[in-house]
Amino acid sequence: MSMIRNQAPKRYTAHVRSIDKATQTVAEHLQEVAVIAKTLAAKINVAEAGELIGLLHDLGKYKYIHIK
Repeated sequence: MSMIRNQAPKRYTAHVRSIDKATQTVAEHLQEVAVIAKTLAAKINVAEAGELIGLLHDLGKYKYIHIK
């Protein structure tokens, strides 16, 4: 029988600034891009679609959770 391991949430890094080595997590990056995409998409009356696209655009940076 497969079970999901109980683990603390992992923080996946999206970007590291070269100037000060500050990191931005994938979650933070996706949320910030979603706000920008929603604002831009609102100009053509598709704000919700823009927000969704912003949330999903880098989702592949998350690693798969291994189930045993």
